[in-house]
Amino acid sequence: MKYNILILILISVLGAGCEKGPGEDYTLKFYGDALEDIGYSVAIASDGYIIAGQYDKIVRENGIINRELSNKDLAVIKTDWSGNVKWEVIAGGKYTDW
Repeated sequence: MKYNILILILISVLGAGCEKGPGEDYTLKFYGDALEDIGYSVAIASDGYIIAGQYDKIVRENGIINRELSNKDLAVIKTDWSGNVKWEVIAGGKYTDW
């Protein structure tokens, strides 16, 4: 019984934090390819956002991802206010870059 009440309280608290105010729009965008791409920092620019993080550089052989040849590269992405990519810079070498 205690667990049911605790779960109900937890759901109520989490649900209240997810409410959207009137007139607010949220955008969810995905950048990169398969595997794991991470945005570590987001800055507001005059005409959008700048996102810094890591891209997984994907190497495919016959349509199948070769994880041994794939690695992480540094990435900077510039977007407009809607999250659409305006430009991106991906830098890195043969090995994983942090």
